Amino acid sequence: TSPADEALADAFFEQQKLNPAQTIAVFPGAQHEIRVYHGYAEALKTLDEFSFLIFGDASQNQLAQEFETQLPERTVNLCGRTTLRETAALLRRCRLYVGAESAGAHLACAVGVPNVVLLGGGHFGRFMPYSSLTSAVLLPLDCFGCNWRCRHQRVHCIKDVAPEMLASAIRRTLEVNASRARTFLQS
Repeated sequence: TSPADEALADAFFEQQKLNPAQTIAVFPGAQHEIRVYHGYAEALKTLDEFSFLIFGDASQNQLAQEFETQLPERTVNLCGRTTLRETAALLRRCRLYVGAESAGAHLACAVGVPNVVLLGGGHFGRFMPYSSLTSAVLLPLDCFGCNWRCRHQRVHCIKDVAPEMLASAIRRTLEVNASRARTFLQS
């Protein structure tokens, strides 16, 4: 990031009256609908003391608006409004990243932010988890490794992760730093 990106992020946090220790970055989208999970707001709703910055490209604005309606007055929708470097600078100031295995998850690792990532089975183990900053939430199935050519009518490994499972991983990640990547398995 450049000094200008860092200054923009500082000014944004000040203008929005955001406390970095109580701000969570949420990346609800993914490149393909098959990997989009709609339970992030449900998993985060009990974190009353936190504010949420929603990131993604402009095509994910609908997802961000759904998230905003579930957690009103605690969210700032930045979908399509920041460059990659600005996103990195803003993300660096957040306490936690929550979202899909996407560019945002890798960016969180790059800027040193703990992250809770919903991993499906399509590419399980190929890209994540690789960082001690990562807590991966999984619904393990015998069809892992499908390369996102799901044989089911519903993508269970993503769509059927219980928000309570994700919430548990989020709470644990906020409480304890890890020395290696963690996995939270839903039975």
